[in-house]
Amino acid sequence: MKKILFLVFSLITAFVQGQSLPATTIGEVADQVFRQQPNSPGLSPRHYRNEDSTKLAVIAQVGGRNLLDKSLIVPGQYSNVNGFFATPSFNGRRSGFIRVKPGTTYTVSGINVNFVGNQYDSLLTVSSPLSTAGGVFTSYTFTTLPTTAYVGLNINANAVFGTDNTAMLNEGATAVGYESFLPTAVKGEFVTGRIAGVMYEKDYATVGTNLIDPAGLVSGSYYGFSSNTITTASGWVRTGLIPVRPHTIYTLSGVNTTFVGSEFTSAGQSSRIRVLSQSGTLVNVISFRTSSTAAYVGLNIQSVGQTASAATAQLELGGRTAYAAYTATGVAGATGSSSSLPNLFVSYSPPGGAQATFTVYCRYAPGSTYYVGYILKRYVNTTERADMYRIMGADLYQYLGGSMIASGVNLLTNGESENVWKAVGKSDFTGGVHGDESLTSVSFYLNSVALSASDLTVGFSLKPASDFWYIQTSTMIETDNATLTPMATHQKRTDFVVGGYKTFNRLTWLASPNVDVWYSGIACVAISQADVAYDEDFTNYVLDRSKTSGTRIINKQGGRRQIDYYSAANNMGVSVSSQILKPSAQDVNAKLELWDVPDYAKYYRGLYAQTPAIGDVWESLQTVRHYKN
Repeated sequence: MKKILFLVFSLITAFVQGQSLPATTIGEVADQVFRQQPNSPGLSPRHYRNEDSTKLAVIAQVGGRNLLDKSLIVPGQYSNVNGFFATPSFNGRRSGFIRVKPGTTYTVSGINVNFVGNQYDSLLTVSSPLSTAGGVFTSYTFTTLPTTAYVGLNINANAVFGTDNTAMLNEGATAVGYESFLPTAVKGEFVTGRIAGVMYEKDYATVGTNLIDPAGLVSGSYYGFSSNTITTASGWVRTGLIPVRPHTIYTLSGVNTTFVGSEFTSAGQSSRIRVLSQSGTLVNVISFRTSSTAAYVGLNIQSVGQTASAATAQLELGGRTAYAAYTATGVAGATGSSSSLPNLFVSYSPPGGAQATFTVYCRYAPGSTYYVGYILKRYVNTTERADMYRIMGADLYQYLGGSMIASGVNLLTNGESENVWKAVGKSDFTGGVHGDESLTSVSFYLNSVALSASDLTVGFSLKPASDFWYIQTSTMIETDNATLTPMATHQKRTDFVVGGYKTFNRLTWLASPNVDVWYSGIACVAISQADVAYDEDFTNYVLDRSKTSGTRIINKQGGRRQIDYYSAANNMGVSVSSQILKPSAQDVNAKLELWDVPDYAKYYRGLYAQTPAIGDVWESLQTVRHYKN
């Protein structure tokens, strides 16, 4: 097996002999499978000596000319002439933030828009529109300002979605022939010191996209549904155990089987975690997300009475692509990763005329340079009688060169993220963004140490953290009643963890209302991760976002708790789950609900028609976990 030696950088700045070496992004730089990129014209290695002049650093950039990564195109939004980066539009499609050089001429082509987009400075503040509004642009040439660090481009505004296939941003005053976006790798021999986000001296095998080795297919047996045993039966064809990553979306295609197979831990076939489909339904294509302890999958390619071919069976990361022949086994000899990066970063802005705001950056997974940036803010709305801390949304970031670089991709909208209930006969819900909830006390914990009042008078940026959580107590008051009658005490603890967060809620009832519905879990998942959703019964739901007022497309009881959302186009997903802890007997009666609306896919889990007694305690736990291939 041919092996190649990589040093991989992610848009970082390496310092050698006091000089800065800029490099560009290759995406997630650790625990990944990389493919060698072709050399680009004009490759110019740079040579520097380190401090003791004993080793020579050779650093060269390898990449293509197209700067527009189509995997980050966001449907249903556009950037408007006033600088708003993500304005809802059914026909609109926009890019993420694209890093550019100041004072440089660029040309964007393969678009169909009325307004090209905007320039942004290093703080992502809009500095200038790229064009006038109201024209028809299929290509456009512009020169960035001296302060420009990013551009945000509109790709389409006229429902001509095929233009995505040729969208391109290249340096220069003339559009060049279309090229696919190629990440930029950086090769080298030595660099002085350790650099966050860099893998050192890693040995990788060349690899293709298809993980199924036809030589390893076994005829005459299959992975069973009711147990973890392999059953002998003519007409079946199965794979061996295929190594997979935990918390990762895969797609299996080109098969004909009435049972897909199972997932296993590192102990192998004797320790099955779960089945990957229901038994008895013919499957040709299926996408699934592996669980947190997954190490292998065992797949059935063909069931009795069906026909499948080794020339069509394919297992791949992310969404389905055209069939590719198996070429290698994957990563070999990787002895480390960018594990020097912390799992959390926390930034804080004290009030100073605005409400106190934390931004909590949660790393997607060990080895990743991508983070989910949650906005945790004190939400005050006197009209709604609302005063509490709550998660106001989340966006995708990448940690590069000591900074968090915004991608412009929204992950959670600023809708509901908390625990609410509605009493019979009332005009609105009680709690959270709906109001009628007032803060009593709150404490914040960074690296397991409580932040004091004096700590919270001074802002800070990107503090590395092993953990961060907050505990809040508030009073819920009667909706539609001006006398501020207390109804319940609400205690909430939210812990931010790798890739997401978990929230514990406790309601201690001070009154005995007739509760129409208690939503013990709520999340507003952005459309960047939600083209398709599936539940615990392996039922897939295509989210078309065509209904202005929303459509409830899941309404299940029987203990169903979890919905997995994913976008094959963006190779991103999120899993949302919630459970009623008290009264525990009611968990099986709660309804799992998914609302499909234009701007997001809302997760609900609701318990209906309850009347608590004074002193009763209701508790719930919600978990949100993001994934990115």
